[in-house]
Amino acid sequence: MTYLSYYLDLLNHRNISDQIALDFGIPHQSPQVLLIKNGKCIYHQSHSGISADKILEALTK
Repeated sequence: MTYLSYYLDLLNHRNISDQIALDFGIPHQSPQVLLIKNGKCIYHQSHSGISADKILEALTK
């Protein structure tokens, strides 16, 4: 399976962040991780809730 990751520079692209929050119904936070699968957000966390183990678990479900 192929995974893509993107880094969003909020200082220069806040409009994109606002649209992502609107599209997925998830308030913007920084730092923040969102996993999108088939057009749906299957995982999101921010700040100290971000965990590589939890991300991997969500990716392998």
